[in-house]
Amino acid sequence: MAAKTDAERQAARKARELAAGRVHWKRWVHPDDVPALTECADKLARKRERAKDRKEAARKAAAKLAKEPKT
Repeated sequence: MAAKTDAERQAARKARELAAGRVHWKRWVHPDDVPALTECADKLARKRERAKDRKEAARKAAAKLAKEPKT
């Protein structure tokens, strides 16, 4: 198996990121702002995860209710 070129590795990574629903965002920022931006990105990721968990829990609850016999 031949080693992949840098361009092939970059293309594969880009494909993985796009498949995960991410977008490339490039911006020059002051070094002092990096921790705040990182914190904000982490907060948004946690928010997305909580929303995903709530949606999954609601789906499971609806499926459970649908399976219960009606009285």
